[in-house]
Amino acid sequence: MEERVIRAVPALPYALIVAAISGILSFVIAVIMAAILLPMMTVMPEVRPTLGIFAVLRIAMVIVLPIVSFITTFISAAIFAVLYNFLAPRIGGIRLQFE
Repeated sequence: MEERVIRAVPALPYALIVAAISGILSFVIAVIMAAILLPMMTVMPEVRPTLGIFAVLRIAMVIVLPIVSFITTFISAAIFAVLYNFLAPRIGGIRLQFE
């Protein structure tokens, strides 16, 4: 088996791909939450006067959650890549085995 070491990770492409995946997953989760969980809350009698707020909340959640998830994941992934690039030469990179 051939063994190779990842010595550096390009920060911007890595952060973009991880953030894009996170944004897509957050969008799917937000749609599921808006379709299933929030209508369940309207069954409670104490929240019936505020049903219009739930409609706004659903729309905002489907739009805002993926954007916030993308931004926070992009920042954290970029920091991760920079730290990896700093530590990999000192500690040793990730070793992958190929056939």
